[in-house]
Amino acid sequence: MIRSRRATIVILLGLAACFGQPARAQSGEPSGEASRPVGLRYAGRPAELAVFPCTPHSLRVVIAPTQDGAPAPAAIPDSPIFAPRTWSPAALRWRGEDSVPEKETRVGDFTIRIQARPLSLTVSDSKGRPVQTLRFDDNTTGFAFHTGTRPILGLGEGGAQFDRNGKKFPYFNGQHTPDRSTLGARIAMPYLLGTEGWALLVVSSPGDFDLTNGQGKFQPVANAAAGLDLIVADARDPQTWFTELAELTGRPVMPPKWALGYMQSHRTLESAAQILAEADTFRQKKLPCDALIFLGTGFCPAGWNTGHDSLGFNPKIFDRSPAEVIADIHRRNFQFIAHVTPPPVTSLKDAKGKTIRLAWDGDRLHGTPHAGMSGSIFVGVAPENVATTIMGGQTFTRMCRRITWPSRAPRARAAATNSRSASDSVSPRTIRA
Repeated sequence: MIRSRRATIVILLGLAACFGQPARAQSGEPSGEASRPVGLRYAGRPAELAVFPCTPHSLRVVIAPTQDGAPAPAAIPDSPIFAPRTWSPAALRWRGEDSVPEKETRVGDFTIRIQARPLSLTVSDSKGRPVQTLRFDDNTTGFAFHTGTRPILGLGEGGAQFDRNGKKFPYFNGQHTPDRSTLGARIAMPYLLGTEGWALLVVSSPGDFDLTNGQGKFQPVANAAAGLDLIVADARDPQTWFTELAELTGRPVMPPKWALGYMQSHRTLESAAQILAEADTFRQKKLPCDALIFLGTGFCPAGWNTGHDSLGFNPKIFDRSPAEVIADIHRRNFQFIAHVTPPPVTSLKDAKGKTIRLAWDGDRLHGTPHAGMSGSIFVGVAPENVATTIMGGQTFTRMCRRITWPSRAPRARAAATNSRSASDSVSPRTIRA
Protein backbone atom coordinates (compact mmCIF):
# COMPACT_ATOMS: atom_id res chain seq x y z
CA MET A 1 0.00 0.00 0.00
CA ILE A 2 2.80 2.37 0.90
CA ARG A 3 4.65 1.51 -2.34
CA SER A 4 1.49 2.17 -4.36
CA ARG A 5 1.10 5.60 -2.79
CA ARG A 6 4.78 6.42 -3.48
CA ALA A 7 4.38 5.40 -7.14
CA THR A 8 1.32 7.62 -7.46
CA ILE A 9 3.22 10.61 -6.03
CA VAL A 10 6.15 10.08 -8.44
CA ILE A 11 3.78 9.95 -11.41
CA LEU A 12 2.04 13.15 -10.33
CA LEU A 13 5.38 14.96 -9.88
CA GLY A 14 6.45 13.86 -13.36
CA LEU A 15 3.28 15.19 -14.91
CA ALA A 16 3.78 18.47 -13.10
CA ALA A 17 7.33 18.72 -14.47
CA CYS A 18 6.10 18.06 -18.02
CA PHE A 19 3.15 20.41 -18.05
CA GLY A 20 4.06 23.05 -15.49
CA GLN A 21 6.41 25.13 -17.72
CA PRO A 22 3.97 25.60 -20.64
CA ALA A 23 1.28 26.49 -18.17
CA ARG A 24 3.42 29.35 -16.82
CA ALA A 25 4.16 30.56 -20.34
CA GLN A 26 0.48 30.54 -21.21
CA SER A 27 -0.33 32.48 -18.08
CA GLY A 28 1.96 35.32 -19.19
CA GLU A 29 4.92 34.64 -16.91
CA PRO A 30 8.33 35.24 -18.54
CA SER A 31 10.16 32.16 -19.68
CA GLY A 32 13.18 31.80 -22.00
CA GLU A 33 12.91 32.88 -25.64
CA ALA A 34 9.20 33.59 -25.42
CA SER A 35 9.81 36.59 -23.14
CA ARG A 36 12.71 38.15 -25.06
CA PRO A 37 11.71 41.52 -26.66
CA VAL A 38 11.63 41.44 -30.44
CA GLY A 39 13.30 44.84 -30.87
CA LEU A 40 12.18 47.99 -32.64
CA ARG A 41 11.83 47.69 -36.41
CA TYR A 42 11.12 50.28 -39.10
CA ALA A 43 10.60 49.39 -42.77
CA GLY A 44 11.57 45.80 -41.96
CA ARG A 45 14.94 46.70 -40.44
CA PRO A 46 16.22 46.99 -36.87
CA ALA A 47 16.00 50.61 -35.80
CA GLU A 48 16.40 53.01 -32.93
CA LEU A 49 13.99 55.73 -31.86
CA ALA A 50 15.50 58.98 -30.56
CA VAL A 51 13.68 62.12 -29.42
CA PHE A 52 15.58 65.41 -29.16
CA PRO A 53 14.48 68.68 -27.58
CA CYS A 54 14.34 71.30 -30.29
CA THR A 55 12.80 74.70 -29.54
CA PRO A 56 10.59 75.45 -26.50
CA HIS A 57 7.53 74.42 -28.52
CA SER A 58 8.95 71.66 -30.72
CA LEU A 59 10.91 68.42 -30.62
CA ARG A 60 12.70 66.27 -33.18
CA VAL A 61 11.85 62.60 -33.71
CA VAL A 62 14.43 60.43 -35.47
CA ILE A 63 14.10 56.74 -36.38
CA ALA A 64 17.46 55.49 -37.61
CA PRO A 65 18.32 52.00 -38.93
CA THR A 66 20.85 50.09 -36.84
CA GLN A 67 23.01 47.02 -37.14
CA ASP A 68 22.54 44.29 -34.57
CA GLY A 69 24.76 45.05 -31.63
CA ALA A 70 26.11 48.30 -33.11
CA PRO A 71 26.22 51.31 -30.77
CA ALA A 72 23.65 54.03 -31.30
CA PRO A 73 24.79 57.10 -33.27
CA ALA A 74 25.73 59.79 -30.79
CA ALA A 75 25.04 62.84 -32.94
CA ILE A 76 21.77 64.00 -34.45
CA PRO A 77 21.63 63.74 -38.26
CA ASP A 78 22.78 66.83 -40.13
CA SER A 79 20.36 68.55 -42.50
CA PRO A 80 20.69 71.64 -44.72
CA ILE A 81 17.12 72.55 -43.78
CA PHE A 82 18.29 73.89 -40.43
CA ALA A 83 20.40 76.89 -39.60
CA PRO A 84 23.69 75.97 -37.89
CA ARG A 85 23.03 75.17 -34.25
CA THR A 86 24.18 72.98 -31.38
CA TRP A 87 21.63 70.28 -30.70
CA SER A 88 20.99 69.00 -27.20
CA PRO A 89 21.55 65.27 -26.58
CA ALA A 90 18.64 62.92 -27.09
CA ALA A 91 16.27 62.95 -24.13
CA LEU A 92 14.93 59.53 -25.11
CA ARG A 93 16.49 56.59 -26.96
CA TRP A 94 14.86 53.21 -27.42
CA ARG A 95 15.60 50.16 -29.56
CA GLY A 96 12.82 47.97 -28.29
CA GLU A 97 15.28 45.37 -26.99
CA ASP A 98 14.50 46.34 -23.45
CA SER A 99 11.16 47.15 -21.87
CA VAL A 100 9.17 50.17 -22.96
CA PRO A 101 10.54 53.36 -21.35
CA GLU A 102 8.76 54.77 -18.36
CA LYS A 103 5.07 55.31 -18.79
CA GLU A 104 5.66 58.98 -19.54
CA THR A 105 8.97 60.61 -20.48
CA ARG A 106 9.64 64.33 -20.30
CA VAL A 107 11.36 65.96 -23.28
CA GLY A 108 11.65 69.67 -22.63
CA ASP A 109 8.15 70.91 -21.85
CA PHE A 110 6.58 67.92 -23.62
CA THR A 111 5.44 64.58 -22.28
CA ILE A 112 6.04 61.52 -24.49
CA ARG A 113 4.07 58.31 -24.16
CA ILE A 114 5.32 55.26 -26.10
CA GLN A 115 3.35 52.21 -27.13
CA ALA A 116 5.49 49.30 -28.31
CA ARG A 117 3.32 47.20 -30.62
CA PRO A 118 2.64 48.80 -32.99
CA LEU A 119 5.05 51.64 -32.25
CA SER A 120 3.29 54.92 -31.52
CA LEU A 121 4.29 58.22 -29.92
CA THR A 122 1.78 60.50 -28.22
CA VAL A 123 3.11 64.00 -27.60
CA SER A 124 1.40 66.21 -25.01
CA ASP A 125 2.17 69.79 -23.98
CA SER A 126 3.11 71.06 -20.53
CA LYS A 127 -0.57 71.16 -19.53
CA GLY A 128 -1.20 67.57 -20.58
CA ARG A 129 -3.08 68.51 -23.75
CA PRO A 130 -2.39 66.18 -26.71
CA VAL A 131 -0.40 67.79 -29.51
CA GLN A 132 0.09 64.92 -31.94
CA THR A 133 0.12 61.12 -32.14
CA LEU A 134 2.49 59.39 -34.56
CA ARG A 135 2.03 55.75 -35.56
CA PHE A 136 4.63 53.58 -37.29
CA ASP A 137 4.57 50.18 -38.95
CA ASP A 138 7.27 47.55 -38.46
CA ASN A 139 7.52 46.64 -42.14
CA THR A 140 6.71 49.79 -44.13
CA THR A 141 8.11 53.30 -44.43
CA GLY A 142 6.34 56.51 -43.46
CA PHE A 143 3.98 57.14 -40.59
CA ALA A 144 0.39 57.98 -39.72
CA PHE A 145 -0.68 60.99 -37.69
CA HIS A 146 -3.69 62.76 -36.22
CA THR A 147 -5.46 65.26 -38.49
CA GLY A 148 -8.62 66.23 -36.61
CA THR A 149 -11.58 67.96 -38.20
CA ARG A 150 -10.30 71.52 -38.43
CA PRO A 151 -8.51 72.99 -41.48
CA ILE A 152 -4.92 72.02 -42.24
CA LEU A 153 -2.59 74.43 -43.99
CA GLY A 154 0.83 74.06 -45.57
CA LEU A 155 2.32 71.63 -48.12
CA GLY A 156 3.77 74.42 -50.27
CA GLU A 157 2.31 76.04 -53.36
CA GLY A 158 -0.44 74.72 -55.62
CA GLY A 159 -2.72 71.74 -55.14
CA ALA A 160 -6.24 71.66 -53.73
CA GLN A 161 -6.93 74.93 -51.91
CA PHE A 162 -7.06 76.16 -49.23
CA ASP A 163 -7.91 73.67 -46.52
CA ARG A 164 -5.73 70.62 -47.16
CA ASN A 165 -7.67 68.37 -44.78
CA GLY A 166 -9.56 65.51 -46.42
CA LYS A 167 -7.47 65.52 -49.63
CA LYS A 168 -4.56 63.63 -51.16
CA PHE A 169 -1.29 65.25 -52.19
CA PRO A 170 1.04 63.02 -54.22
CA TYR A 171 4.57 64.38 -54.25
CA PHE A 172 4.91 66.49 -57.35
CA ASN A 173 6.73 69.63 -58.40
CA GLY A 174 6.17 71.68 -61.52
CA GLN A 175 3.35 72.64 -63.85
CA HIS A 176 0.51 70.21 -63.25
CA THR A 177 -1.46 70.58 -66.49
CA PRO A 178 -5.09 69.95 -65.41
CA ASP A 179 -5.22 72.66 -62.71
CA ARG A 180 -2.35 74.92 -63.69
CA SER A 181 -4.64 77.69 -64.95
CA THR A 182 -6.46 77.94 -61.62
CA LEU A 183 -3.97 76.71 -59.00
CA GLY A 184 -0.65 77.49 -60.65
CA ALA A 185 2.55 75.47 -60.44
CA ARG A 186 3.11 72.91 -57.72
CA ILE A 187 6.05 73.50 -55.37
CA ALA A 188 5.68 70.82 -52.70
CA MET A 189 6.93 71.21 -49.15
CA PRO A 190 6.63 68.48 -46.46
CA TYR A 191 5.27 70.89 -43.84
CA LEU A 192 1.80 70.86 -42.29
CA LEU A 193 0.13 73.32 -39.92
CA GLY A 194 -3.00 72.02 -38.22
CA THR A 195 -5.27 74.78 -36.97
CA GLU A 196 -6.09 72.54 -34.00
CA GLY A 197 -2.67 73.62 -32.77
CA TRP A 198 0.03 71.33 -34.17
CA ALA A 199 2.67 71.36 -36.89
CA LEU A 200 4.76 68.70 -38.64
CA LEU A 201 7.90 69.20 -40.72
CA VAL A 202 9.38 66.11 -42.39
CA VAL A 203 13.13 66.61 -42.57
CA SER A 204 14.35 63.34 -44.04
CA SER A 205 12.56 63.22 -47.38
CA PRO A 206 9.74 64.64 -49.49
CA GLY A 207 6.81 62.32 -50.14
CA ASP A 208 3.06 61.79 -50.51
CA PHE A 209 0.51 63.06 -47.99
CA ASP A 210 -2.91 61.43 -47.67
CA LEU A 211 -5.18 63.48 -45.41
CA THR A 212 -8.38 61.52 -46.07
CA ASN A 213 -10.41 59.23 -43.78
CA GLY A 214 -9.76 61.25 -40.64
CA GLN A 215 -6.12 60.19 -40.38
CA GLY A 216 -3.03 61.54 -42.09
CA LYS A 217 -0.45 59.33 -43.76
CA PHE A 218 3.00 60.24 -45.03
CA GLN A 219 4.83 58.03 -47.53
CA PRO A 220 8.43 58.97 -48.44
CA VAL A 221 9.53 58.98 -52.07
CA ALA A 222 10.83 55.66 -53.35
CA ASN A 223 14.50 56.66 -53.36
CA ALA A 224 14.46 58.21 -49.87
CA ALA A 225 17.29 57.40 -47.50
CA ALA A 226 16.57 54.81 -44.82
CA GLY A 227 15.01 56.08 -41.62
CA LEU A 228 12.79 58.99 -40.71
CA ASP A 229 13.42 62.47 -39.32
CA LEU A 230 10.70 64.97 -38.45
CA ILE A 231 9.79 67.93 -36.27
CA VAL A 232 6.66 67.89 -34.10
CA ALA A 233 5.51 71.28 -32.83
CA ASP A 234 2.90 72.77 -30.53
CA ALA A 235 1.41 75.53 -32.71
CA ARG A 236 -1.48 76.65 -30.52
CA ASP A 237 0.14 80.09 -30.52
CA PRO A 238 1.04 80.46 -34.22
CA GLN A 239 3.09 83.62 -33.77
CA THR A 240 5.31 81.91 -31.19
CA TRP A 241 5.76 78.84 -33.35
CA PHE A 242 6.52 80.86 -36.49
CA THR A 243 9.21 82.74 -34.58
CA GLU A 244 10.77 79.47 -33.41
CA LEU A 245 10.52 77.98 -36.91
CA ALA A 246 12.40 80.98 -38.32
CA GLU A 247 15.12 80.50 -35.72
CA LEU A 248 15.25 76.79 -36.53
CA THR A 249 15.50 77.05 -40.31
CA GLY A 250 17.16 80.46 -40.53
CA ARG A 251 15.57 83.81 -41.22
CA PRO A 252 15.21 84.78 -44.88
CA VAL A 253 17.92 87.06 -46.19
CA MET A 254 17.13 90.41 -47.74
CA PRO A 255 17.28 90.21 -51.54
CA PRO A 256 20.02 92.17 -53.29
CA LYS A 257 18.97 95.33 -55.10
CA TRP A 258 19.48 93.76 -58.49
CA ALA A 259 16.79 91.16 -57.68
CA LEU A 260 14.21 94.00 -57.66
CA GLY A 261 15.08 95.01 -61.20
CA TYR A 262 14.13 93.61 -64.58
CA MET A 263 15.46 90.17 -65.55
CA GLN A 264 15.58 89.01 -69.16
CA SER A 265 14.91 85.32 -69.81
CA HIS A 266 16.42 83.76 -72.91
CA ARG A 267 15.23 80.48 -74.35
CA THR A 268 17.12 78.72 -77.13
CA LEU A 269 20.78 79.70 -77.41
CA GLU A 270 23.10 79.67 -80.39
CA SER A 271 26.50 80.68 -79.08
CA ALA A 272 28.39 82.57 -76.40
CA ALA A 273 28.70 85.46 -78.82
CA GLN A 274 24.91 85.66 -79.03
CA ILE A 275 24.67 85.79 -75.22
CA LEU A 276 27.02 88.76 -75.07
CA ALA A 277 25.34 90.44 -78.02
CA GLU A 278 22.05 90.35 -76.12
CA ALA A 279 23.70 91.96 -73.11
CA ASP A 280 25.29 94.64 -75.32
CA THR A 281 21.92 95.45 -76.91
CA PHE A 282 20.39 96.26 -73.53
CA ARG A 283 23.26 98.55 -72.68
CA GLN A 284 23.37 100.27 -76.06
CA LYS A 285 19.63 101.01 -75.96
CA LYS A 286 19.87 101.99 -72.27
CA LEU A 287 17.18 99.48 -71.30
CA PRO A 288 17.34 98.76 -67.56
CA CYS A 289 18.17 95.11 -66.91
CA ASP A 290 19.94 93.52 -63.95
CA ALA A 291 20.07 89.82 -64.78
CA LEU A 292 20.03 87.42 -67.71
CA ILE A 293 18.23 84.08 -67.23
CA PHE A 294 19.24 81.08 -69.33
CA LEU A 295 17.00 78.01 -69.60
CA GLY A 296 18.28 74.45 -69.56
CA THR A 297 18.48 72.06 -72.49
CA GLY A 298 15.32 69.97 -72.56
CA PHE A 299 13.18 72.82 -71.30
CA CYS A 300 14.23 74.51 -74.53
CA PRO A 301 15.91 72.92 -77.58
CA ALA A 302 19.38 74.30 -76.78
CA GLY A 303 20.10 75.70 -73.33
CA TRP A 304 23.08 76.55 -71.16
CA ASN A 305 23.53 72.98 -69.84
CA THR A 306 23.71 69.52 -71.42
CA GLY A 307 20.23 68.33 -70.38
CA HIS A 308 17.78 67.78 -67.55
CA ASP A 309 19.36 67.67 -64.07
CA SER A 310 22.72 68.59 -65.60
CA LEU A 311 25.07 71.16 -64.13
CA GLY A 312 27.54 70.87 -66.98
CA PHE A 313 27.82 73.72 -69.43
CA ASN A 314 26.74 72.96 -73.00
CA PRO A 315 29.94 72.80 -75.11
CA LYS A 316 27.90 73.52 -78.26
CA ILE A 317 26.98 76.92 -76.82
CA PHE A 318 30.05 77.77 -74.77
CA ASP A 319 32.77 77.52 -77.38
CA ARG A 320 35.16 79.12 -74.90
CA SER A 321 35.53 78.89 -71.13
CA PRO A 322 32.18 79.40 -69.33
CA ALA A 323 34.09 81.25 -66.61
CA GLU A 324 35.28 83.77 -69.21
CA VAL A 325 31.78 84.22 -70.66
CA ILE A 326 30.23 84.76 -67.23
CA ALA A 327 33.02 87.20 -66.34
CA ASP A 328 32.18 89.14 -69.52
CA ILE A 329 28.52 89.22 -68.44
CA HIS A 330 29.52 90.52 -65.02
CA ARG A 331 31.68 93.22 -66.59
CA ARG A 332 28.56 94.42 -68.38
CA ASN A 333 26.92 94.66 -64.97
CA PHE A 334 24.55 91.69 -65.37
CA GLN A 335 23.91 88.77 -63.06
CA PHE A 336 23.97 85.24 -64.54
CA ILE A 337 21.00 83.02 -63.60
CA ALA A 338 20.80 79.36 -64.66
CA HIS A 339 17.59 77.33 -64.94
CA VAL A 340 17.62 73.58 -64.18
CA THR A 341 14.90 70.91 -64.35
CA PRO A 342 15.16 67.25 -63.26
CA PRO A 343 14.68 64.28 -65.59
CA PRO A 344 11.20 63.35 -66.85
CA VAL A 345 8.69 60.66 -65.80
CA THR A 346 5.38 59.62 -67.33
CA SER A 347 3.74 57.90 -64.37
CA LEU A 348 1.55 60.67 -62.96
CA LYS A 349 -1.93 59.24 -62.30
CA ASP A 350 -5.23 60.69 -61.13
CA ALA A 351 -7.41 59.24 -58.35
CA LYS A 352 -8.82 56.62 -60.76
CA GLY A 353 -5.41 55.50 -61.95
CA LYS A 354 -5.64 57.25 -65.31
CA THR A 355 -2.51 58.87 -66.73
CA ILE A 356 -3.26 62.57 -66.70
CA ARG A 357 -0.03 63.91 -68.10
CA LEU A 358 2.04 62.22 -70.77
CA ALA A 359 4.41 65.11 -71.39
CA TRP A 360 5.53 68.16 -69.53
CA ASP A 361 4.20 71.56 -70.58
CA GLY A 362 7.70 72.66 -71.51
CA ASP A 363 7.75 70.08 -74.30
CA ARG A 364 4.83 71.63 -76.12
CA LEU A 365 5.72 75.22 -75.31
CA HIS A 366 9.34 75.01 -76.38
CA GLY A 367 9.36 72.25 -78.94
CA THR A 368 11.51 69.59 -77.31
CA PRO A 369 9.69 66.25 -77.10
CA HIS A 370 11.07 64.15 -74.28
CA ALA A 371 9.95 60.81 -72.89
CA GLY A 372 7.56 62.28 -70.33
CA MET A 373 8.67 64.44 -67.44
CA SER A 374 8.73 64.65 -63.71
CA GLY A 375 8.29 68.25 -63.54
CA SER A 376 10.26 69.77 -60.67
CA ILE A 377 11.45 73.17 -61.80
CA PHE A 378 14.47 74.55 -60.01
CA VAL A 379 15.48 78.07 -60.87
CA GLY A 380 19.11 78.85 -60.25
CA VAL A 381 20.16 82.07 -58.60
CA ALA A 382 23.35 84.09 -58.46
CA PRO A 383 26.40 82.15 -57.25
CA GLU A 384 26.57 83.92 -53.90
CA ASN A 385 22.98 82.93 -53.10
CA VAL A 386 22.65 79.50 -54.65
CA ALA A 387 23.77 77.52 -51.59
CA THR A 388 21.07 79.08 -49.41
CA THR A 389 18.21 78.54 -51.86
CA ILE A 390 16.20 75.32 -51.49
CA MET A 391 13.20 74.66 -53.73
CA GLY A 392 11.37 71.39 -53.87
CA GLY A 393 13.36 69.74 -51.09
CA GLN A 394 16.55 67.73 -51.10
CA THR A 395 17.08 67.51 -54.85
CA PHE A 396 18.12 71.13 -55.17
CA THR A 397 20.22 70.93 -52.02
CA ARG A 398 22.10 68.03 -53.59
CA MET A 399 22.58 69.96 -56.80
CA CYS A 400 23.82 72.98 -54.92
CA ARG A 401 26.54 70.84 -53.40
CA ARG A 402 27.69 69.68 -56.84
CA ILE A 403 27.85 73.13 -58.39
CA THR A 404 31.28 74.56 -59.17
CA TRP A 405 30.70 78.17 -60.06
CA PRO A 406 33.35 80.07 -61.99
CA SER A 407 35.20 82.69 -60.00
CA ARG A 408 33.63 86.09 -60.15
CA ALA A 409 35.87 88.95 -61.23
CA PRO A 410 35.41 92.12 -59.20
CA ARG A 411 33.77 94.87 -61.19
CA ALA A 412 33.43 98.59 -60.67
CA ARG A 413 29.85 99.73 -60.35
CA ALA A 414 30.91 103.30 -60.87
CA ALA A 415 31.02 103.02 -64.65
CA ALA A 416 28.75 105.79 -65.87
CA THR A 417 27.21 103.92 -68.78
CA ASN A 418 26.53 100.66 -66.98
CA SER A 419 25.85 101.60 -63.38
CA ARG A 420 22.23 102.04 -62.29
CA SER A 421 20.54 102.27 -58.92
CA ALA A 422 17.75 99.91 -57.90
CA SER A 423 15.22 102.69 -58.38
CA ASP A 424 16.48 103.23 -61.94
CA SER A 425 15.98 99.52 -62.66
CA VAL A 426 12.32 99.47 -61.72
CA SER A 427 11.28 102.94 -62.82
CA PRO A 428 9.33 102.97 -66.13
CA ARG A 429 10.53 106.50 -66.81
CA THR A 430 14.02 105.19 -67.59
CA ILE A 431 12.87 102.83 -70.34
CA ARG A 432 13.88 104.04 -73.81
CA ALA A 433 13.36 101.97 -76.92
